[in-house]
Amino acid sequence: LDFTTALDLHFEPPDLEAFPCLALAYVAGRNGETCPAWFSASNEVAVGAFLDRRIRWTDIAAVNAAALDRWTGTVADSLEAVLDADREARVVAEQLVAGRTV
Repeated sequence: LDFTTALDLHFEPPDLEAFPCLALAYVAGRNGETCPAWFSASNEVAVGAFLDRRIRWTDIAAVNAAALDRWTGTVADSLEAVLDADREARVVAEQLVAGRTV
């Protein structure tokens, strides 16, 4: 890329079927409250499990989706509520990973 000349950038809509975790992140964002923290924590656990070879790449989205199904709907009315949601999601995601061990 030559940033000293004008460039045209063209963006396509994301392929949510090819990138299911992006679709799940949108769901978490739309749900609001502590759901984005819940999703982020479950994703960190799932990606860590993949890197540790405990689950397959395709299991990451499955773990995240199942974890989101278990979101408690907690209101994000304090930092402690968000941190609690993070902790709870990590426990849920670890349980889900344990059930998918390769």
